[in-house]
Amino acid sequence: MAADAFCAPFVRYPVARSSTLGSCLAGIAALNAVVLAAWALGDAAKTPLHLGMAVLVWLMGALCAWHFWARSFIGELVWSGQSWNMESLLSIQPVLALEVHLDLQAFLWLRLHRPGLRPQWVWLERRTAPERWLDLRRAVYSRPKPGAPGVPHSAWFPDRQA
Repeated sequence: MAADAFCAPFVRYPVARSSTLGSCLAGIAALNAVVLAAWALGDAAKTPLHLGMAVLVWLMGALCAWHFWARSFIGELVWSGQSWNMESLLSIQPVLALEVHLDLQAFLWLRLHRPGLRPQWVWLERRTAPERWLDLRRAVYSRPKPGAPGVPHSAWFPDRQA
C-alpha cells in the first residue's frame, strides 16, 4: 500500500475563543482568591506588606490568564494533507510544527510553532464543528508527507533533531 494512503485528508477547523476555557481560567482564579482569603484570615501574623504582595501576585496571575484568553487565536486551522496553516481574516500563517499538550477526546490543547513568531496556543473543542472533529483529530496525529515544502525533518518535535 502506498505511503500516501495513510495521510489524513484536507480539513478546515474553526477556532473560536472558548467559553469552556474561559470558565476554567475564571474558576482557577476564583479558587486562588478563596485560598488567598483563607490565608489572609488565618492565625499567622501578616503585615500589610505581605498581604499587599500576595494580592498583587494573585491579581497579576488573574490578569495574565485573562490576557491569554482574550488574545486567543480566532480563525481556522487548516491541514492541507502536507502542512498546517492558521487562517484569520487578516492573514494566513504557516505552521512549522504542531504539538498536542492535552487531549481530552472532546478538547485539544495545541501549541503551534510559526516561522519567526512566538508559539501560538490553541484550544479546540468538538462542539465547535462536531462533523469535522474526527477529521481534525486524524490530521493532528498524522505525519506530514516526507519532503513537503516548509516542513522540517522533526516537524512534530521542533526541539529534537531528526
